[in-house]
Amino acid sequence: MKHDPIPSHSGDSPSAFTPRATGERVDETWLDRVCEMIEATALGEWAFNPETDLDAEPEKLRLALAKLMRRVSTLLRASERAALTDPATALDNSVSFRRLVEAAIHESGATSPVGAIIYLGLDSFRKINDRLDLWESDRLLQAIAGRLRLAADWCRELRPTGPAPIIARLAGDEFGIFCSGALTADDLEELATRCLRLLAEPFDLDGGTLPATLTASAGAARMPHDARIYERLMAKAGMAMHQAKARGGNQVCLCDPQIIERAQDCARLEAELRLAADRGELEFAFQPKLPTTPDVRPSVEALVRWRHPQRGMLLPGRFLPLAEEAGFLVQIGRWTLLEGMRVAADWARQDMPCLLSLNITVQDIRQPDFVDFVRASLAQTGASPELLEFEVTESMLMEDSPIFVERLLEVRSLGIRIAIDDFGTGYSNWARMLLLPIDCIKIDRSLVTDLATRRDYQTVVRTFVSLADGLGFEVVAEGVETAAQAEMLKEMGCDALQGYAIARPLNEADALAWLRCPHMAGLPVAGSDR
Repeated sequence: MKHDPIPSHSGDSPSAFTPRATGERVDETWLDRVCEMIEATALGEWAFNPETDLDAEPEKLRLALAKLMRRVSTLLRASERAALTDPATALDNSVSFRRLVEAAIHESGATSPVGAIIYLGLDSFRKINDRLDLWESDRLLQAIAGRLRLAADWCRELRPTGPAPIIARLAGDEFGIFCSGALTADDLEELATRCLRLLAEPFDLDGGTLPATLTASAGAARMPHDARIYERLMAKAGMAMHQAKARGGNQVCLCDPQIIERAQDCARLEAELRLAADRGELEFAFQPKLPTTPDVRPSVEALVRWRHPQRGMLLPGRFLPLAEEAGFLVQIGRWTLLEGMRVAADWARQDMPCLLSLNITVQDIRQPDFVDFVRASLAQTGASPELLEFEVTESMLMEDSPIFVERLLEVRSLGIRIAIDDFGTGYSNWARMLLLPIDCIKIDRSLVTDLATRRDYQTVVRTFVSLADGLGFEVVAEGVETAAQAEMLKEMGCDALQGYAIARPLNEADALAWLRCPHMAGLPVAGSDR
């Protein structure tokens, strides 16, 4: 409903709200105008003064209305501020950001609007946030907001006569900065880089240091160079930010046509991936692990693949990051568990019982019903838990999470083995490992690749093997690609070897054939009875 402007009055001039009273009856026109004023207040229009615009008899009615209008105005203003402000950081929220940016675009001129948006996404924020309590999480967000304000101050120095940059928290771990004015690409990149540098500095949460380094990825888009309206400008800045994440994070990407094309391709792939399991497009490749001693049986690791109907066979690095970012990595993890157990049960029925390793993500374990799902899957498939091994990464196992350890202990109590994958790439806390349910460590390929030429790598691997043996852990070496590496690792005491020198990932039929006659580089293993 559109209202006529409500006039404001002062002095002795007659008020438009002055009633013409007849006895005790108040003029209906005056009441209509009062109703209009109340309705305008409800719509957030403050173009009146209740003290003067209602300066009329009857006195009690005037005072009552003035008090009511002041109270309503105060409450509505407070409500509006709350609705447009992020409560944790006191920054503008996404709704306010859009309003302010669109207003700035309009003010800059309809024919040639200028400005730029920097879209910031924190890298691995969920993992860091999971280690903090609610108070620490809020303190961290407030500190992040403060550092973004510091970075924006540089933009004000660059354009001292222009309006202040607009900073907002757009979502849980995403922030936006809008700078009006004609910024060059170099200026925009410099501002985004300053944001990343400030965020990478250590955070002190009132005496406690953040348990990990915080990094961010930034995407930037300019107006009118990249877009002329808010939605497209925001979308392109977001695409550039996701491209920065795809490149490894902690970097800045400016919008360009290639980034848009790649982002659109990723969006298509993500939409197709959501249906991949239901369409039967996910499958396993099986990479053997060759024992070095007779008392260790041959085993295989199940590696998920996506047989895309148009793009062909896609490896995990191509689609699992998409699944994680889109929030449906757990669905793929559940497919992996159920299908892996089905395979293990099927092979056992074919008189080929084999230890089958399945990769488990931290997102899988964090699900409240994770252990229940494992139990239900064992019952549904009839798989023997003694034929299963769950591989978790070293960084996951080093997390100080009682629930994490508790759930792994429950899984191990079912008879399923636990292995640490990519061992040696993180902080290997051997004292903590004594408290964890571990059966096996897998030495990462980065320590194996130059093993034959690096004496320091040889010392590290030999130490790992010795410590693991003393603690009763089995040791598997990954990334074995040459006979020389295999011989050295065997001499060091590794229990099993995995890599292209043993076998590349195989389809199910070839994996079963390998298990019947384990071999390395095309040669049967001496002493093998299968």
